[in-house]
Amino acid sequence: MSDKQNWALIVDGRVRQLSATDPAGLYPPDWCWQPIPLVLSSVVDATWSWSSVGFVPPDLDALRRRQLSAALRAVDAAEVAALADVPAVEQKTWPAQAAESRAVLADAGTPSPLLTVMIAERGLGETVCELAEKVRAAEARYIALAGRLTGWYQRVSREINAAADALAVMSVDVALPS
Repeated sequence: MSDKQNWALIVDGRVRQLSATDPAGLYPPDWCWQPIPLVLSSVVDATWSWSSVGFVPPDLDALRRRQLSAALRAVDAAEVAALADVPAVEQKTWPAQAAESRAVLADAGTPSPLLTVMIAERGLGETVCELAEKVRAAEARYIALAGRLTGWYQRVSREINAAADALAVMSVDVALPS
């Protein structure tokens, strides 16, 4: 979003020209310049129209898709950042680690080949039950993150899809809160 005011010259209900300079006094007084709301500054162009409700995009659904895509990128970036220090091979073992951990914590005698190999390679002198507790704690942290990201995306996508016009669509904040 731009933080600088922009204007659009409206002719016959269409955006004909954009300006980052305040047009006051620079053009004939009968020219119709409209200030572009800051949340629309990055998207209004000569394909847009102007009506009594304000700026109208050529395709409101395309604008929605653009905002939804931005929200999705924010969620994906947050997950990538959260998992930056976790090798992909480890992430692929999470379902097996979780299943073995649940089974071991229910019955300490349950075979746990993945956890057993991990303990040997880690060299920390852990028991299977100790590693299983650590795996369950890590799983709980990831579930909490995933729940937060999923819930945020679902709320934002619902707001975007319910927005009645371009201003409402672009007013939905797609920056993931920290």
